[in-house]
Amino acid sequence: MHTKIALKTTIFLLSLTPLASSAFSFEGYQEYLLDSYRELFADVCVADTAQLSALDAELKPGAVAIEADQTEIIDQNKLVFTGNAEIERNGMLVNADRVTYDKAGDTFTGQGDIRIQDPSGNIFMAQSMEMEVETAIGSAEDVKYEITSVIPGGEADKEKYIRAHGQARRIDFEGHDLMTLHDATYSTCRKDKEIAVLNAGKIELDQDAGVGKARNMKLRLYDVPVFWFPYVSFALNDDRKTGFLMPSFISTDRSGSGLKIPYYINIAPNVDATVSGNYYSKRGAQLQGELRYLTRKGKGNFNGAYLADDKQTDENRYGYKFDLNQRFGGGWSGAVNYAEVSDEDYFEDFSGNLMLTSATYLRQEARIDYGGRWLRANALYSKFQTIDEDIPESRRPYKREPAISFSTNIPKVENFKFDVSGSYTDFQRTDRVSGPRSDLDASIAYDFRKIYGFFKPKATFRYTAYDLTDVAAGDPTTPDRSLGIFSLDTGLYFDKESFIKGKDFTTTLEPRLFYLYVPYEDQTDIPVFDTGQTTFSMGTMFRENRFTGPDRIGDANQLTVALTSRFINADNGKELLRGTLGQIYYFDDRKVSLSTRPTEPQTFNRSDFVGELYTRLDDTFYMYNFFQYDSEESEVGTFNTDLRYSKDARRRASLGYYYRNNSSQQVNADVSWPLAPRWQLGANARYDVDESDFLRSGVSLAYNACCWGISVGAERRIDNNSEYVNAFLVQLELNGLTKIKGGF
Repeated sequence: MHTKIALKTTIFLLSLTPLASSAFSFEGYQEYLLDSYRELFADVCVADTAQLSALDAELKPGAVAIEADQTEIIDQNKLVFTGNAEIERNGMLVNADRVTYDKAGDTFTGQGDIRIQDPSGNIFMAQSMEMEVETAIGSAEDVKYEITSVIPGGEADKEKYIRAHGQARRIDFEGHDLMTLHDATYSTCRKDKEIAVLNAGKIELDQDAGVGKARNMKLRLYDVPVFWFPYVSFALNDDRKTGFLMPSFISTDRSGSGLKIPYYINIAPNVDATVSGNYYSKRGAQLQGELRYLTRKGKGNFNGAYLADDKQTDENRYGYKFDLNQRFGGGWSGAVNYAEVSDEDYFEDFSGNLMLTSATYLRQEARIDYGGRWLRANALYSKFQTIDEDIPESRRPYKREPAISFSTNIPKVENFKFDVSGSYTDFQRTDRVSGPRSDLDASIAYDFRKIYGFFKPKATFRYTAYDLTDVAAGDPTTPDRSLGIFSLDTGLYFDKESFIKGKDFTTTLEPRLFYLYVPYEDQTDIPVFDTGQTTFSMGTMFRENRFTGPDRIGDANQLTVALTSRFINADNGKELLRGTLGQIYYFDDRKVSLSTRPTEPQTFNRSDFVGELYTRLDDTFYMYNFFQYDSEESEVGTFNTDLRYSKDARRRASLGYYYRNNSSQQVNADVSWPLAPRWQLGANARYDVDESDFLRSGVSLAYNACCWGISVGAERRIDNNSEYVNAFLVQLELNGLTKIKGGF
């Protein structure tokens, strides 16, 4: 035990050595770490560069230029060139030991070490060949080739990198952009690290379409056969193309082992689709599809799957979702968000998305919005599918058929601000109190703001009316409520300049007072359609209503006192530190609650202390802390802390702790970090301290060899039935080709 402690202490002290040598400078230590990583990641995934021969810029189109050490005239149409022979025409350049040119047929044949550079910059090296110069139709034997692409930011005619290379027993040239390789290899790896190689009986490369097609294809990794396919297609560039994608191999506890075979359809530059045939050993065959489109004024996504006669449930299983967003012009826009599944276990059986597997409701809505200079409005039709059938009807959300709302944005007049907002919503639910609700809110405020502070008194009139059906005997069918609300929000701003380690900083002190008065009105005769209690936080201390919707307006006679302090970099204005502490003092008891029956009022005369601390030392490190403290009971009610570090896409880490008094304690951790230039570690976990168990945990390890990569991951989580589900993921990626993956 003591040895382990000593070893850990030694490692910790060694890690602090650079910090000590930098005079305990956090920035110096950070630079030390970054410099180490820069050295580690230098020159990773650098592609081979093609060695292109210079062309004759003065050669006219259609003209032929021939050079050689020796020239022999066989007859009036046939010439033989030997010794560094070179033929150039229309951007094609041929070098060989011996070239025979037939002027009548405009063809040439070559022997010896032949090098062909086509107009696209691709290079072919062969031992013998023949070709028509004008049409670029011909063939070559014993060929090595290099398919090239323009270096981003480089000169198109000078700088090229080798996108793919290989060799073939024979190549048939069928034009300037089309060729067929026989008994060939194809690899996107560097020549000195040719690890992932495709072997095929026949490979067709269509550079104009940017498509490659291989038949009788074998994938070899480290010269070991891994996969075989009778036919596969792949992209020769970064453009999207129609064709089969690599299949996915699946293994889950709930659905068993399976296979997905996707087919991608490039319908148009802004429209595409993917259709996949899936098979699960415990479920059966499934058809899945997705359609996407993107226009200048809108976008849409349709996604669905269908499985007939599930082997375990003997039922048809399906799920579909579509999201549409469209702008119509003149400030008008519309959206549709609709999702539905066949049963409550659908996501558990067929989805690896943790957010979906824990879903309780699925939204089904359509809306129209208008946004003008002074007016905003929208109309909404909304309902939900309740996935969990055990949820009682009384707890399920209402349909809104429809919901219409508006709000104004009237400019200030001499610091006076006048606003009006309102809504009309028809709430419907089977065998429950239903009906339309009309709500109107009109306010006037005097908004005085200066550099040293602000002063904003505000008066609001709120009217809400209902027209109800299915009410209990004796309850009113048309209840209404009228309330006047007064608030006063004011604050001051003090600042002090400071100079620390050669840098200018500004420290602020910002006291704030918020007084709220709302008279009490009995609201037990009003139903609760879409209203809840707000979570107590710093933001809710400055709200005019402690409830989330208009079904309840909380009575109030209270004063919120808060103090904020900031630490700001004076050079760039960035906020490095912000802390806020606040509390509400109540002058009257609070009687209004969510209940439709009289309840005991809240009698305590002050709220818990609420505090926030926000820290951002630089663009990479972020920390947020929140606490809620009960001074009467001398205990912490809530405490949350989040620490996040994000340097780039490969270096991210976060740690969170969430405490609720007499409720729960949870720790959440997530990290993605490079172990080496080609190795990436990922891990995540959510741990329940009270239960001494993990709610979810996962780990992944990925290796990127530039032209290929592999990642292995494992996950353990709790499903909706409080049972553990284990999953395993293996993903193989061939850069420049496609992905082979399987998993949750």
